[in-house]
Amino acid sequence: MMKIIVIDETMRSLSFKGKIILLTKKEFLLFECITNERKEETISVNDVIGYVWQGRETIIGRINISQLIFRLRRKLTFLDSSADISFSMANGVGSHYLKKCILVKDNILIRFILSFTQSILYKKVRE
Repeated sequence: MMKIIVIDETMRSLSFKGKIILLTKKEFLLFECITNERKEETISVNDVIGYVWQGRETIIGRINISQLIFRLRRKLTFLDSSADISFSMANGVGSHYLKKCILVKDNILIRFILSFTQSILYKKVRE
């Protein structure tokens, strides 16, 4: 079953089934990097470093990437316990979980749909 994750780029937040997480700038960049390249099995470590740490590639090491992935994974599992991100210096970064998700950028249309759906539910509860 496909899962729908709503992305709010302005707030750097993700929401799923009423749960919301806020991401740091680097966590959001990592999430973007992974989700922009979902067609690939994994993204190379060099591509991730270049995307997240633009201009600082020469001083970033395994510990920086590991810590960032740990933080993002922990936040994603708050949204959904089956969320995963894999990491290996040899194989790169990937997520089978995110490949199964529909990612929707939060905008006026999405807000309208959500408020419309909530108003219908509210009316049914009041009846």
